[in-house]
Amino acid sequence: MKFVDSVCEFGLHLISKLRHDANLRYLFLGPHPKRRGARKKYDGKVNLQDLRRLTPVVLSKTITLYTAVVNSVSLKRNLRLVYVCKRQGTKLLTAVLVSTDTTLSAEAIYRYYTARFQIEFLFRDAKQFTGLTDFQTRSETRITFHVNASLTALNFLKLEDRQQAPEGENHVISIARPVPTSAGKRWVPPPPGAEYESWSPCQPRRRTITHSFTTCSSKAWIACASIAPMTTPQRGCG
Repeated sequence: MKFVDSVCEFGLHLISKLRHDANLRYLFLGPHPKRRGARKKYDGKVNLQDLRRLTPVVLSKTITLYTAVVNSVSLKRNLRLVYVCKRQGTKLLTAVLVSTDTTLSAEAIYRYYTARFQIEFLFRDAKQFTGLTDFQTRSETRITFHVNASLTALNFLKLEDRQQAPEGENHVISIARPVPTSAGKRWVPPPPGAEYESWSPCQPRRRTITHSFTTCSSKAWIACASIAPMTTPQRGCG
């Protein structure tokens, strides 16, 4: 609760994922009876087995969102609830998403949360390949320049990948590649000038990327990447 309150104090909003047994309550939206005492605020606990009181939003043939503004007992605030139902073959996959911004649409919350996977890829690639944390200075200005240079290199990589990708295609890109080991797959950096494949557990698309490195004065590795035609996926990589 303290974390959520701190985020909101800065004028920001939080989008997060809750457990399926989170204690949520419907808001009472009916007319208040003319009687003495406090007005009724809540109208029963949210039961995700009964979705009749939630508004459905159909995104595709396999994904349906159920949404409503509810109250969280533990966080002591109103939230926009988005219950995600995704049909995958014979299985039904579900997730409980919430946002402190009750004016956001269910689709926007779903899109923002699914972007989290790519955001985590960016920070991992920045740490492993473009030297995000490899600075040796205490100057705030120089550290800011170093961080900007590291993330800008990844932005150029994503920009060229998006320009080369077919129109309308949405996929995850990462510099890292999997290497089979006795314990499964692990992430290792490619040698300079080598060709390698980007890999994502949630997207079968793969691209071959020709990679080269140059060095700046702050010893940050700046990636200069050019994307070649798509290659055939290797067996067992996803």
